Amino acid sequence: MLDQEKLENANSLEELNAEIARQMKEREKAFWKNNVDEKRKLVDALTLLMKNELDDIRVNLCVHGISKLKKQEMAQALVNPILDFSTSWFENIISSQYDILSDIAKNGGASANVDMEDTRLDYIRSLGILHTGRIKGENVWYMSDEILKVWNKLDVEFLSRVKANEEVVRLVSGLLTQYGFLTYDILFERVQKIAKIAEFDFKKFMGILINASCWQENILISEAGMIHYGVLDEDALEYEREKNANLTYKEFSYDETFKAGAVDYVSENNAYQQLIALMQVNFELDFKEANDIADELCIMLQNGDDMNEMLSYFQVALKVPTKLVTEELLKVFVEMKNTIGLWRLKGYSIKELGTVPLDCVENYRIVETKADGMRFVPAKASVGRNDPCPCGSGKKYKKCCLQ
Repeated sequence: MLDQEKLENANSLEELNAEIARQMKEREKAFWKNNVDEKRKLVDALTLLMKNELDDIRVNLCVHGISKLKKQEMAQALVNPILDFSTSWFENIISSQYDILSDIAKNGGASANVDMEDTRLDYIRSLGILHTGRIKGENVWYMSDEILKVWNKLDVEFLSRVKANEEVVRLVSGLLTQYGFLTYDILFERVQKIAKIAEFDFKKFMGILINASCWQENILISEAGMIHYGVLDEDALEYEREKNANLTYKEFSYDETFKAGAVDYVSENNAYQQLIALMQVNFELDFKEANDIADELCIMLQNGDDMNEMLSYFQVALKVPTKLVTEELLKVFVEMKNTIGLWRLKGYSIKELGTVPLDCVENYRIVETKADGMRFVPAKASVGRNDPCPCGSGKKYKKCCLQ
């Protein structure tokens, strides 16, 4: 798996892309350096790994008492724990994992058809269930003979259980899109309430979620609960919710939650769609490019950023817009602020609650500054030359928007 800490330390998109390329090159060199025998014994596959990779498997499977063993001894000691673990782990997989594992199994336990750059597979490799190497000059992902035997023993009802797991993960992803963060007990209760599958116990539920959080990037796991990838501070989110302790969570239908749980989900909010269209028309972006920026702006709104912070991000991601386009952005941002279902309001929008006045375009005017480009400032603000600028830059008014 890629080193996320090093990726997060990149100071620019250029640095990020260079770091990703470097890590992928190292990955390719490490994964496909060894030729694999026709008989693929698990202990042999483990022996080909580095000691630190064996340690990763040991930690991931919670195998105790073998940390001080030499590499060959540790490889042998991990065989039975991996086989035992694989039996229970297979019961928690989702459809995309099943498709890959099934393809490998149907090809006799080794396949060159798998996307070699799919770094999600590194997670399964770190469990000792899949391995990498070269067979007849081809890069392959493969199962050891013992793991293949476990897979082939799965009963005829296995695929239906995988589909049930998929439904659970899809609903959890949808709930997190709608609420941002939920504790495990609330998640379990809500999934049981709306799911169309047969009942399942909490232990099974947690196994499915732990696996999914290691596979999908849109949901994260914490000690207290599950988190949408866009939540910056779950404690701060819970603090905001406590201010509305008497407010119940907004109810969403099965279809709404299932739709919101798609990995490639695009908000149907009218203002969100207008924002995408604005970028496509004025900046010649394709839909994916525009949606990626719109999604980031929506996440900023969810985390409490103000409209000037959103505008600053917009200008960094694209360029300083004309005043005419900024006026259109102001309308869209205000509408998003009023109508997007907010995590801190338990899924409700400000407009739906009606407890505070709606924001409106007339509350702002647009100024262009030398340092920060376009800014929104209060329309009726009475500001002295030496007062802090109302745009939020931290500079004096005379040194900022007054110019």
